[in-house]
Amino acid sequence: MNTLLVLALCGLLALAHSDDSQGAVEIRFTSQGFDYVGQLAMKLVTEELPKIKIPDITSGDITASNINVTKMIPPTSKVDLQSPSTFVLNLNGATIGLTAKVKACQKILGKNVCASVNADMEGDNVNLKLTAQLVRSADKQRPTIANSVCVTTIGDLKLKTSGGVLGWVLDLFSSIIATVVKPDIEKDLSQQAVNVINQKLDSALAKMKIDIDLKDEYDIDYELTQDPVITSEYLEIDMKGQVTCPKKPMTSPYPSTPLVSTPLTNTKMVYALVSDKIVNDVLFIAHNLGQLAFTATKDTPEIGPLLELHCSTICLGSMIPDVDQLYPNSSWAVGASTTTVPPVITFRSDDSAQIVANLTTNVYAPDSSSPRPF
Repeated sequence: MNTLLVLALCGLLALAHSDDSQGAVEIRFTSQGFDYVGQLAMKLVTEELPKIKIPDITSGDITASNINVTKMIPPTSKVDLQSPSTFVLNLNGATIGLTAKVKACQKILGKNVCASVNADMEGDNVNLKLTAQLVRSADKQRPTIANSVCVTTIGDLKLKTSGGVLGWVLDLFSSIIATVVKPDIEKDLSQQAVNVINQKLDSALAKMKIDIDLKDEYDIDYELTQDPVITSEYLEIDMKGQVTCPKKPMTSPYPSTPLVSTPLTNTKMVYALVSDKIVNDVLFIAHNLGQLAFTATKDTPEIGPLLELHCSTICLGSMIPDVDQLYPNSSWAVGASTTTVPPVITFRSDDSAQIVANLTTNVYAPDSSSPRPF
């Protein structure tokens, strides 16, 4: 692993957390970010509901069977956050289409007339309000969905039958049939929406990895350190993010320090507060594994041409002619490695970091494999 890969690893760690009681990273999802999540949830619900089959409905002399959702025109979506752990997904103004086999009996001119026909139903102004909590799982490692409840209301349910004279007869009582079956359809849609959230979203959270193993050299533990915190403006997740070295256990000299809370606005979807301990632990491990070493040769991009001892442009040979004469048509190699652990001193306002390192730099002459101080 070269220096660039180590630095890339530092970037990965910015998504992780430090000790069991004090996390090294706080990830904050703002209400704007949750509005985007609401759009994704709306897409998930509108895609999954047409795949479900609603149980048969029987009420008095009316039975609706083989009920299937055939379409759902997407509603508008909005997510409300409620302290300490609740989020509410509102899907408003949807249109839903259903098919069913309807059997009904009605008295006509004193006689009980029964008919069984296929029917199409369309519900307008369908609103779903799904309320759930985001908490830590039983093993206290991952976020999980709990106490999911959904309430569905259908503003207007219209029923149109097909089936000749019997269908025409039932159409006369379509409003009565729709009124009877609507509460059960609302109840079943609510249950199916909860099932979609639990089966799709919560199952994905249950499979979320809380440990990253990078070639036995770096192990990143980013389990939750406490329950997610929800306010009216954001969701905040505190993660452990402890960095260890499986193949060579070592104790980091850097203590856990509380993150400095910074006022955040809702202009962004996600914010991350990162402790410098994460980067310092990575640099500590990399130094002890000898990974903060660098060697440049003539084949190294950008730097390599400068190490040539004979060139027509700018290189070491053109700048020091005596070296060119001593080693014609040759090149040098330059090596550098850390002699002490290079800690991060400061994080800057432009999202960059200042790292101070003590280096040993050597130059390898073309006729020798022994380094010479530079």
